[in-house]
Amino acid sequence: MAHLSANLLRRYAEPRLLVSFDAREKLPPALRGTDPRHADYTILATSFSSYALVTGDGWYDLPAPSTIVEERWSPDALDNLQTLCADVANEAQAIHVADATGILEHFTGEDRIRWTMSSRERAGPFSYLFHGAEERTHLVQTDGVQIEIDRGGETAGAVYLIEAKKGRPASLNIRQLYYPVRAMSAGGGPRRQVSKPIVPLVLLVHNRAYTLLRYTFDDLDHYHSLRLVAARRYVLAPPAEPLAPADLLDSVRPVPSRAPVPTGDPDAAIAALEAVADGVPPEDGLPLALAAGLLKVNNDVLSISPRGDLLLCAQTPEARNTHLARALLRHPVLHTAFARRLEAGALAPEEVEEILARASVAAHPKTTTEIVSLVEALVRRPYAQI
Repeated sequence: MAHLSANLLRRYAEPRLLVSFDAREKLPPALRGTDPRHADYTILATSFSSYALVTGDGWYDLPAPSTIVEERWSPDALDNLQTLCADVANEAQAIHVADATGILEHFTGEDRIRWTMSSRERAGPFSYLFHGAEERTHLVQTDGVQIEIDRGGETAGAVYLIEAKKGRPASLNIRQLYYPVRAMSAGGGPRRQVSKPIVPLVLLVHNRAYTLLRYTFDDLDHYHSLRLVAARRYVLAPPAEPLAPADLLDSVRPVPSRAPVPTGDPDAAIAALEAVADGVPPEDGLPLALAAGLLKVNNDVLSISPRGDLLLCAQTPEARNTHLARALLRHPVLHTAFARRLEAGALAPEEVEEILARASVAAHPKTTTEIVSLVEALVRRPYAQI
């Protein structure tokens, strides 16, 4: 572990920026290393003007969106509010929406949370153990570090701290939860010691999807003892008017093409589009997103196409599914295969080979199986009128 002063770090960049990477994927290569799933180095604040450079990963992987239970939530509570709407511009507004619509109370199971905190402040002294690389454990001592609380409140039995983020990050800087929880448990600074259980919550906002994650620290002396307790996604939207797969097919006119048939995971294609929108390199789904025309490449620069903009503006998962499916079904092979699947109730690789041959599209034998998988995934997805 190396100790660094703010003056030393300032030679390279503003110290506040060097320690505020809230997602592992945003780290510069010098800190991230060669493995995108693991950081080689972490910079931790030890006072208002000093830092510790430790070997090891100070981030926590967030759950994949596909693993989180989702439910539609009525935005009616916002109808009479003239200064707040479901389409938020920043994290503070997102917390207001989650509070005004009752999402926070539903997720926590509390009848009422009295919101009492929203601040940046200096903490009193506390220390903790950081599990670094090569099974080394570092003792980190702090005094006067700055902590930020997006929103905090309490009930008779607990204190809730919210860390809010826009977008769909893949990881979380543990410090953003650990420092406020640890500081309030230790006391000192401008606050007295908190004896109630402290519950850290993460609120992720993307379009009108509000994802809440509840965490706990199993051992407050250990930085890496963070554990996910509960997760739920609330989609703020009125009931969608369903669109049957047959009607979806009828709404698409195929475009003659001998280009390779798009294949891949639809969810990964949407995730790739959203990653580009968030300024993060997509990990998976890029080929399908490009083939569907959601993304485009000009002079080796990846950007969002008008069709991709339409999908990003869609307010519900069903509407996004409709935009993606219509883009994919423009390919004549997928259009015909989708129709065959609806007519027969199943689609065999041999039928796909026949469709490919009639369309004069050359394909690897593996591609036929991938087309079957993609068509099946498209048939089973929910769609909405747009």
